[in-house]
Formats: sequence, C-alpha cells, structure tokens
Amino acid sequence: MVRALSPSPALRFELDDLSRQPVRDLVARHLAGMHAQSPPESCHPLALDGLKVASIHFWSVWSGSTLAGMGALRRIDAGNGEIKSMRVADAFLGQGVGRAILEHILSEARAMGLAALWLETGSVDG
Repeated sequence: MVRALSPSPALRFELDDLSRQPVRDLVARHLAGMHAQSPPESCHPLALDGLKVASIHFWSVWSGSTLAGMGALRRIDAGNGEIKSMRVADAFLGQGVGRAILEHILSEARAMGLAALWLETGSVDG
C-alpha cells in the first residue's frame, strides 16, 4: 500500500553544535537504531564527537520548538561529500521531514561546490 505523504510542516534548519539535549537524544536514538538493525561490519553511524569535526556540517530541524529531525554532510574533499546521520523524530514520520532534510543537504552540497555525494550503506554478504 502506498501512503500519501502529508505536507511537510513548516521547518527551520539550524546549523547545530549538538549541545541541546533533544538533539543529543535524537543522535542517541539514531545510533541505537542503526546498531539494532545493521550487521556490525556494515554499521558506520557517527556518535556525538564524530559529528563535531570540522569536515561535518550538522543541522537540527525544528517545527516550532519541537525537534523534527537531523542530518549531516561530511566534506570528503573539494568535490565530494557524504550524507551522514539523517534521522526523523518519531512524531514527524510520514510528514515529508526526511525528504526536506535530504533536499536541504543536497542544496548545501551544491552551495559548497560539491559535485558528488555518497551515502555509506555498508554491505551484507549473500
């Protein structure tokens, strides 16, 4: 069954320093979910310290005062980047927030002059 997406709520993207507790909690939820659903050899999410390095731009996404999601972009070199740590808060699933996060990351990558973006998904034997 295909479910129609609800219109995305009004969203605000903030370049984030990962200091606010709701953001830290969502990163922790993302890490737990990734580790629960992925084989260890294919699981490459970044913890808080990994998201704070200079090569990573991390955005929190807000609907009013409520955290709706997060996403990050890692610059690999002058022309390449990697999408990192995309997660939608449970209360916002199915509302177009994930699509908005991806569009924001793509727009920022273009503004940085990146020609290619990578998504590390790992691999599974068999």
